[in-house]
Amino acid sequence: MKINWKYLTETNIGEHWADQYINFQYIAKEQEEGNLVLPDPGLGDLRYQTISGKLRNLLGSSKKIEKTDGSAVSVRILYLSPARESDIPVSTIFPDAGWSWGSAWKKGEGVPVPKKRLNPNTCWRHGSCARSCIVTAGNMRYNVPSRYCKTWFWYTQPIVFLRLILSEIALYSEEAYLSRMLFYPRLNGTSDIMWERYIDMDSLVADLAGLGGFYDYTKWEWTTRVEEGQEMGIPWPAYYHITFSVDEKRFSKRWAKKWLEEGYNISMVVSTKSQKKALRSQEMKGVVVNGDKTDFRFMDPPRSIVLLNNKGNLAATEAAMGGSCGSSLSLVRRYSEVEEFADLIRQMNRDIPIKTPPMKKKPFALRPVRRRKRGEPARRRVKKTSQRAKFANPSRR
Repeated sequence: MKINWKYLTETNIGEHWADQYINFQYIAKEQEEGNLVLPDPGLGDLRYQTISGKLRNLLGSSKKIEKTDGSAVSVRILYLSPARESDIPVSTIFPDAGWSWGSAWKKGEGVPVPKKRLNPNTCWRHGSCARSCIVTAGNMRYNVPSRYCKTWFWYTQPIVFLRLILSEIALYSEEAYLSRMLFYPRLNGTSDIMWERYIDMDSLVADLAGLGGFYDYTKWEWTTRVEEGQEMGIPWPAYYHITFSVDEKRFSKRWAKKWLEEGYNISMVVSTKSQKKALRSQEMKGVVVNGDKTDFRFMDPPRSIVLLNNKGNLAATEAAMGGSCGSSLSLVRRYSEVEEFADLIRQMNRDIPIKTPPMKKKPFALRPVRRRKRGEPARRRVKKTSQRAKFANPSRR
């Protein structure tokens, strides 16, 4: 995938094709409050280039999204530094000598989390999940430098970052369209940023034939994420599927109830035993969803409970913190809480019908296939400039 770097960086605001989908007023507000356009911590070109000098791809893949149920969709995820991972000094991520990708974390020590917050927090509503995040287990431990650079790319050059990620979305959407599929990007793979305030998602979905919408998990409450944005004049996107993550925090259940009332879904981390028990239960049939079978949350029915297994070193991490799986301070919730929410959903479905689905379903805009009739001469093939070339080289537009 090649994208013109000069076109991304040197084009005046309003002249880049992606600028029509970017909320520059909100970026200016965040900059004024000191949340964006921050000084470079010392990464230099590594923020947007790999060590080999290639432009860094923002959207990536993982084993999580490679699990499919056969649906004609494709998914890519943006992985940033979760919570306070960006506080790690640059010298720790890229030491002067003896450094190689992932070398600092090969011993299974996990990601060092600073005790004092110095830099931006990508997950303002995080709880104990910050110490047991998926980035501390498996191959995710070795991708700290990549996440770190992308995170500082966003906080230091948000406009260029948005232009680049919108260009990638356009290219993946075209690939999906040519493959008779729909593309769904997930921009908060390991973060919880309100991207709907920066990107006009609905307009982008309307203009890109292969883009089906966006989806994410969140821990933001409804009043802050949706109602506050609407008060700013930023409407909630119709093509954005959100799943609220229930955790150990005091108000989490109350916030989950509000999201359910609006027709959205919630997710809960449970033990393997509780997950299997709930999925086999006839009483919970149609209410619970196996969140580990596929990452396609936009395919889940409204008001579902997405059950996620406690993977990796989550149990050991919580034990080290003085808690245990299923306790009130644990990220892993009890089976009784799943039953409690299941009863609540059944009651809501009786008393509060869902007027509109939480996310519009975009119909497949398939390219018509014209078959040559018998005896008809073959048409001369004309070389056309593809959308990929247009986004890569603006002179062809």
